[in-house]
Amino acid sequence: MHSSNTNYDRNFKIDVLKILNDSGVTANKAAYNFNIPSPSKVHKWVRLYNTIGMVAMKSKEKWHPPLKTKTRNKIILKHSD
Repeated sequence: MHSSNTNYDRNFKIDVLKILNDSGVTANKAAYNFNIPSPSKVHKWVRLYNTIGMVAMKSKEKWHPPLKTKTRNKIILKHSD
């Protein structure tokens, strides 16, 4: 099962919308069949598709800050003889 904060890819969203259109199932039933925890997500995709079109099905990209690399300054002790 997907978690509630899952980002679904474009093809997945299109598959869900095709099932809705072709078979006439409800958004609630489609959410259940595709293991989407919140039917409101499916309702939102339908609303966005109907108002904006296919552009609305773009996957959201997750942004992560660049990883900080730890640099350790090595101290070189010079021995005096």
